[in-house]
Amino acid sequence: MNLAATEIYPLLSRAELRKIITYQGFYFEKARAVFQAFARLHTDDLPEVCEELLHRLQQDPAGAHQLLASCQPDSTAWRLLSLIAKLVVYLDASLAKKLKGNAYADNRNLGATHLQYHHWIKQLLRYKQYGHQLSAITSPVIRHALQFLDNPGQASGILSEKHRRLIARYVFRQPYDASAFDAQLKQQFEGLSIPLKVEENRMYLLSRLLYTPEWRRQWLDKERKSREEAEPTHAREILEHIHAYINGKGFFFSKQDIANYYLSLKTKPFVILAGISGTGKTQLARQFAAAIGARDRCLLLPVRPDWTDNSDLLGFHDLQGNFREKPLLTFMRRAASEPDKSFFFILDEMNLARVEHYFSDLLSLMETRRREGKQIVTDPIHEGMGIPPNLCFIGTVNMDETTHPFSRKVLDRANAIEMNEVQLDWIANMEEIEPLRHVSSAFLATPFLHARDLTPADRERLQASMVMLMQLNGILKQADLHFGYRVRDEIAFYLLNRYEIREAISENEALDFQIMQKILPRIHGSSRRIGTVIVDLIRLLARLPDLHAGMYLDEIEQRIAQSKNRFYPKAVAKLLFMYRRLEEDGFTSFWI
Repeated sequence: MNLAATEIYPLLSRAELRKIITYQGFYFEKARAVFQAFARLHTDDLPEVCEELLHRLQQDPAGAHQLLASCQPDSTAWRLLSLIAKLVVYLDASLAKKLKGNAYADNRNLGATHLQYHHWIKQLLRYKQYGHQLSAITSPVIRHALQFLDNPGQASGILSEKHRRLIARYVFRQPYDASAFDAQLKQQFEGLSIPLKVEENRMYLLSRLLYTPEWRRQWLDKERKSREEAEPTHAREILEHIHAYINGKGFFFSKQDIANYYLSLKTKPFVILAGISGTGKTQLARQFAAAIGARDRCLLLPVRPDWTDNSDLLGFHDLQGNFREKPLLTFMRRAASEPDKSFFFILDEMNLARVEHYFSDLLSLMETRRREGKQIVTDPIHEGMGIPPNLCFIGTVNMDETTHPFSRKVLDRANAIEMNEVQLDWIANMEEIEPLRHVSSAFLATPFLHARDLTPADRERLQASMVMLMQLNGILKQADLHFGYRVRDEIAFYLLNRYEIREAISENEALDFQIMQKILPRIHGSSRRIGTVIVDLIRLLARLPDLHAGMYLDEIEQRIAQSKNRFYPKAVAKLLFMYRRLEEDGFTSFWI
């Protein structure tokens, strides 16, 4: 025990702890009653209702608070969601104000999880759907809450996994064992004589005791100090943390996806995230920023279809001649005032209006980046204000009939990351991870602006990749789709930046991403030359020299399946998809 008994007994006289000690019943009896009613609820259509509600939440997580109102009163869905809402009020302080309905005069609840409401609904629906099996709940904090209501004498409540690990480390002084934690907590205080009116309240009292300032200093403050001293500084370690943080929020992206997004931003601070609706484009941008402590330095601006110039981004002069500043210019000033921190400006549904119309000035301005001393500067866009080097632009786009296609001018100046693959499996452990606090803008700062920045060693390192790029460009030239120096240079910078995190992404994986993001989006059309170009690219990337444009697609796919060559799988798979579209529709393009 880190505090002597003589130090602990005075803590028990605190008002919030005395209430628990002297309470004449189970302290959360109302919550337990709701939980038991939830467990008892059974109807013949319950499995189908759970499935339907889960599907609706998958389609629209933000609509969780409106889900109950959309159900027929007294229907199975309505009864189920009503009980969930009542239960969450008692379990999660961070949602209680929005949901209301707490029957306790002091509005008591088990703790604050900071989970979104749709996570609670999904987890409780799955718990119900799988016959009240706790193993169906992937969120540890929700699992702990239900264990507490089911058996309060043996479970400690809503302590997060992170806090449990810290308490095990600094209070129990033992490795964390999830199955043994509650027993260890009981053992830690077993010599303490507490005159509880109701024994069922002991475990909850002990968990609250750990949160008194005297005890928090024993574990939370020590960890904060330790973390500040040991927070990762190497890019690879930071990316590991970002990956864990985003997974903890319930979004699945592979480590290679995170590494690719990082390298794209580092190479040039303008990235396009493209794909069908609901694949996590906006969440990737926002959660990446949040993971490095930049949640309040991330601004999202929805694009309107009627934008025809940059006045809605930067500002305009009114009829009286006064300049009316708009969000981007204000955000740029803020970024310029804090040069050691990264800022993220997200243009949501970027291609609802023509990007060339409202964003062209900024695209041109990015091309003026240069070094003046130790600073990276651009030409000014308004009253001496240029683009701060610590500001990243991210555009999210849906490629469908309601949006505008991108011109080569835009595609040449951005890494266009396609996000159409969705991992629908539940993430096994959505453990909440704290964001980093001390990641400086140097994390995303590029060492390369121009080809002249490359050393002889850099050029030697790039030799094999440059041979591949020249071969790709020769094939593209057959249909006048070849690229220029800008694309070559930015691919080279991306590949060189990879060396800092080479354990996270291989050279072939990196070049595969760049072919997908900088080269293949150029391909579109209906001519026979397009088909020839696609097959020639497949032949080169799959390393199958006997492929030719006269072959049927099924034969090409069979040859690839039989081959052991897997150098650029993403690019080859995309080219096969494009070739199939050309055969079936007479037209193809990179974008769906």
